[in-house]
Amino acid sequence: MKAVILMASLMSTSLMAKTIVKVPFTVEFKGKTYTAREINKNLKLQGEDKLLEEITVEDTLSSNREANKIYWAQSEKVDQIAQKLNLDMYLELGNPDGSCYIGKAAEAVGILSGLTDGPFSDQMGLWGWKYKKEVHLEEGYEESEQHLMERNKAWKNWKGNDESILIITHVSDDGDDMITNVVNVCK
Repeated sequence: MKAVILMASLMSTSLMAKTIVKVPFTVEFKGKTYTAREINKNLKLQGEDKLLEEITVEDTLSSNREANKIYWAQSEKVDQIAQKLNLDMYLELGNPDGSCYIGKAAEAVGILSGLTDGPFSDQMGLWGWKYKKEVHLEEGYEESEQHLMERNKAWKNWKGNDESILIITHVSDDGDDMITNVVNVCK
């Protein structure tokens, strides 16, 4: 009996240790960004037409590939609905802001940075990220912390008082733009 209880305990512990990230879908419509939930509600989309609200991605290569496939299928679905309703809307390429995670911060950042050419732009790159008091600069940007301190208020003022992750990304070829993303723990 003790062996069964121990085995069940080990299984539940290993299942809980898996890091996952939830990435919301957003839609560009009439010059504004809406969540898939808002589009479903406002356009009264039902059944087959209803948009996915988010995707859940695990820390595996196959999960990243599947997330990218789902993104492109969802993008095609938005295009079909837009055409059917004669609307100008499309699925946006997003950024990690608005995503949430369960598990380890470092693994969550790895998952998010692996979602390029799908939910995020294929040009998305990482400047660096902070978690609590930890500072992580992407390879090649080690000398850039001063640059981040000068140009990004969130980076400079990060307190790290909770489980949130501050991620600074860019989408331009030269990496000169800085996009501030805060990724919280999923509720």
